[in-house]
Amino acid sequence: MNTPSKGKTILVVDDEQVIRDVLKRLLLREGYDVLSAASGKEAMGILRSARPDLVLLDIAMPEMSGIEICRWIRRDSATPRLPIIMITGKSGVNDEVEGLETGADDYVTKPFNTEELIARVGGLLKGSA
Repeated sequence: MNTPSKGKTILVVDDEQVIRDVLKRLLLREGYDVLSAASGKEAMGILRSARPDLVLLDIAMPEMSGIEICRWIRRDSATPRLPIIMITGKSGVNDEVEGLETGADDYVTKPFNTEELIARVGGLLKGSA
Protein backbone atom coordinates (compact mmCIF):
# COMPACT_ATOMS: atom_id res chain seq x y z
CA MET A 1 0.00 0.00 0.00
CA ASN A 2 1.20 3.50 -0.80
CA THR A 3 1.14 6.36 1.66
CA PRO A 4 -2.32 7.38 2.86
CA SER A 5 -4.24 9.77 0.66
CA LYS A 6 -4.51 12.42 3.37
CA GLY A 7 -8.25 12.67 2.91
CA LYS A 8 -8.34 12.67 -0.90
CA THR A 9 -11.71 11.58 -2.28
CA ILE A 10 -12.28 10.08 -5.71
CA LEU A 11 -15.63 9.85 -7.47
CA VAL A 12 -15.96 6.75 -9.68
CA VAL A 13 -18.64 7.09 -12.38
CA ASP A 14 -19.41 3.95 -14.40
CA ASP A 15 -22.67 2.22 -15.29
CA GLU A 16 -21.06 -1.20 -14.82
CA GLN A 17 -21.23 -2.38 -11.20
CA VAL A 18 -18.23 -4.69 -11.65
CA ILE A 19 -16.01 -1.83 -12.81
CA ARG A 20 -17.18 0.40 -9.94
CA ASP A 21 -16.44 -2.38 -7.46
CA VAL A 22 -12.96 -3.08 -8.90
CA LEU A 23 -12.04 0.59 -8.88
CA LYS A 24 -13.43 1.12 -5.39
CA ARG A 25 -11.42 -1.79 -3.94
CA LEU A 26 -8.26 -0.62 -5.71
CA LEU A 27 -8.61 2.98 -4.54
CA LEU A 28 -9.54 2.05 -0.96
CA ARG A 29 -6.47 -0.22 -0.82
CA GLU A 30 -4.37 2.80 -1.83
CA GLY A 31 -5.85 4.88 1.00
CA TYR A 32 -8.31 7.02 -0.93
CA ASP A 33 -11.89 7.74 0.07
CA VAL A 34 -14.29 6.67 -2.68
CA LEU A 35 -17.70 7.83 -3.83
CA SER A 36 -19.43 6.09 -6.71
CA ALA A 37 -22.19 6.78 -9.19
CA ALA A 38 -23.88 4.48 -11.71
CA SER A 39 -25.05 7.29 -14.01
CA GLY A 40 -24.29 10.82 -15.08
CA LYS A 41 -27.30 12.19 -13.23
CA GLU A 42 -26.23 10.46 -10.03
CA ALA A 43 -22.69 11.84 -10.50
CA MET A 44 -24.03 15.37 -10.93
CA GLY A 45 -25.98 15.03 -7.68
CA ILE A 46 -22.87 13.88 -5.84
CA LEU A 47 -20.80 16.69 -7.34
CA ARG A 48 -23.34 19.25 -6.14
CA SER A 49 -23.20 17.98 -2.55
CA ALA A 50 -19.65 16.63 -2.18
CA ARG A 51 -16.32 17.92 -3.35
CA PRO A 52 -14.23 15.01 -4.60
CA ASP A 53 -10.61 15.67 -5.46
CA LEU A 54 -10.71 13.68 -8.72
CA VAL A 55 -13.24 11.94 -10.98
CA LEU A 56 -12.78 8.63 -12.80
CA LEU A 57 -15.35 8.83 -15.57
CA ASP A 58 -16.63 6.24 -18.04
CA ILE A 59 -17.64 7.61 -21.45
CA ALA A 60 -20.25 5.15 -22.69
CA MET A 61 -23.18 5.36 -20.29
CA PRO A 62 -26.94 5.49 -20.87
CA GLU A 63 -28.87 8.76 -20.54
CA MET A 64 -25.81 10.98 -20.23
CA SER A 65 -22.37 10.19 -21.64
CA GLY A 66 -19.09 10.83 -19.90
CA ILE A 67 -18.38 13.49 -22.53
CA GLU A 68 -21.54 15.36 -21.45
CA ILE A 69 -20.63 15.02 -17.77
CA CYS A 70 -17.10 16.26 -18.46
CA ARG A 71 -18.49 19.33 -20.25
CA TRP A 72 -20.87 19.98 -17.32
CA ILE A 73 -18.00 19.71 -14.79
CA ARG A 74 -15.88 22.17 -16.79
CA ARG A 75 -18.75 24.70 -17.12
CA ASP A 76 -19.80 24.53 -13.45
CA SER A 77 -18.24 27.38 -11.46
CA ALA A 78 -17.52 25.06 -8.50
CA THR A 79 -15.62 22.41 -10.48
CA PRO A 80 -13.83 23.89 -13.51
CA ARG A 81 -10.42 22.57 -12.43
CA LEU A 82 -11.54 19.24 -10.94
CA PRO A 83 -9.15 16.58 -12.32
CA ILE A 84 -10.89 14.05 -14.60
CA ILE A 85 -9.56 10.75 -15.89
CA MET A 86 -11.75 9.11 -18.50
CA ILE A 87 -11.74 5.32 -18.21
CA THR A 88 -13.35 3.74 -21.22
CA GLY A 89 -13.52 0.87 -23.65
CA LYS A 90 -13.28 3.39 -26.51
CA SER A 91 -9.68 3.02 -27.63
CA GLY A 92 -9.66 4.90 -30.91
CA VAL A 93 -7.44 7.94 -31.33
CA ASN A 94 -10.47 10.06 -32.26
CA ASP A 95 -12.23 8.98 -29.03
CA GLU A 96 -9.19 9.90 -26.95
CA VAL A 97 -8.82 13.26 -28.69
CA GLU A 98 -12.52 14.02 -28.12
CA GLY A 99 -12.20 13.17 -24.42
CA LEU A 100 -9.13 15.34 -23.96
CA GLU A 101 -10.58 18.22 -26.00
CA THR A 102 -13.73 18.08 -23.88
CA GLY A 103 -11.62 18.79 -20.82
CA ALA A 104 -10.45 15.45 -19.43
CA ASP A 105 -6.97 15.56 -17.93
CA ASP A 106 -6.16 11.97 -18.86
CA TYR A 107 -7.61 9.04 -20.78
CA VAL A 108 -7.23 5.36 -19.87
CA THR A 109 -8.65 2.47 -21.88
CA LYS A 110 -10.19 -0.71 -20.50
CA PRO A 111 -8.84 -3.13 -19.62
CA PHE A 112 -6.46 -0.95 -17.64
CA ASN A 113 -3.28 -1.71 -15.76
CA THR A 114 -4.02 -1.02 -12.08
CA GLU A 115 -0.50 0.19 -11.24
CA GLU A 116 -0.55 2.61 -14.16
CA LEU A 117 -3.99 3.92 -13.18
CA ILE A 118 -2.90 4.51 -9.58
CA ALA A 119 0.21 6.34 -10.83
CA ARG A 120 -1.95 8.56 -13.06
CA VAL A 121 -4.36 9.28 -10.18
CA GLY A 122 -1.47 10.15 -7.87
CA GLY A 123 0.15 12.36 -10.47
CA LEU A 124 -3.02 14.35 -11.10
CA LEU A 125 -3.72 14.74 -7.40
CA LYS A 126 -0.19 16.04 -6.79
CA GLY A 127 -0.59 18.48 -9.66
CA SER A 128 -3.92 19.80 -8.37
CA ALA A 129 -2.78 20.31 -4.78
